[in-house]
Amino acid sequence: MENITDGKWERLPVKLHDSILQTLRELKFAYMTPVQVLIFRLTVLACFLSYCINSFFPLNFSLPVSLFL
Repeated sequence: MENITDGKWERLPVKLHDSILQTLRELKFAYMTPVQVLIFRLTVLACFLSYCINSFFPLNFSLPVSLFL
């Protein structure tokens, strides 16, 4: 996560599409706002914690399809 401490879009661990980077440059959005950096970090942390929890406490059940219809 240290890659995003300066808030540059190009330094995200997942590369943005070139057209998106071009649009951000045209709009002069060279840096993420502090809130965007925080949300990105919290998202990464949530994914990591979810992975850890599922690794140690796997949920071995399936939900009925009708629940989602």
